[in-house]
Amino acid sequence: MFCGTDIYSHEQVAVKVEKAAYKSSPLMYESCVYRCLSGGVGIPNVHWYGVGEPYNILVTDLHGPTIQNLFDGMDEFGSQLLLALAKDVFSLLELWASTATQHIEITMNSVLIFFGIFAITQSLADDVDLGDGLKKTVLSPGDGKTFPHAGDQLSMHYTGTLAQNGQKFDSSVDRGQPFTFTIGVGQVIQGWDVGVMSMSLGEESELHIPSQMGYGANGAGNVIPPNADLNFKVQLLKINSGEKMEG
Repeated sequence: MFCGTDIYSHEQVAVKVEKAAYKSSPLMYESCVYRCLSGGVGIPNVHWYGVGEPYNILVTDLHGPTIQNLFDGMDEFGSQLLLALAKDVFSLLELWASTATQHIEITMNSVLIFFGIFAITQSLADDVDLGDGLKKTVLSPGDGKTFPHAGDQLSMHYTGTLAQNGQKFDSSVDRGQPFTFTIGVGQVIQGWDVGVMSMSLGEESELHIPSQMGYGANGAGNVIPPNADLNFKVQLLKINSGEKMEG
């Protein structure tokens, strides 16, 4: 990457070059991503992309700190976290490339671009508000198309904790046996009836359930005190008998 000056605006710009012999240009894909995300926080504007034989050239706003700068300012934990996230993003890129109809050449540039997109997406992934204080945090998405309906029999894994102190009070995972019930007919607390209905097959989420949609003023035995807000980490494994997650 080089630093240059825009002859029209006289602003300093970043200039990236690659040999035009590439079958598919990483810089072209990079410019497309920047244009799609134009106006977003931390996204540089594209001044120009084109071919200047024998190079492909991308001109953008000056970028922020380099990856080396970021590493230099991190402690050991932060560096390990960044590497772990980058590894996950690279795996996603490989999956995406393997299913694309056109060959996509994965380079470190594309990894860094999509790592940035991943970070932005994660920062925007707030809790889903389901109303009346009930919220859902998606930990792992499902198939996005198969949702339960009232009267369906579901099979799920769950771990329940008290929101106040994180104390675990029940877990089907610990028992090694999924919980089976009928949704939407009052067999479970209201927070489950409403929250689980918003999940698709295979989805893993955390339900944040206010006391009035849980066990209310009565609590439950000696494990859930009165007026306790609850958190349930849940995974939708099966709907009826026709749709089942593998593995």
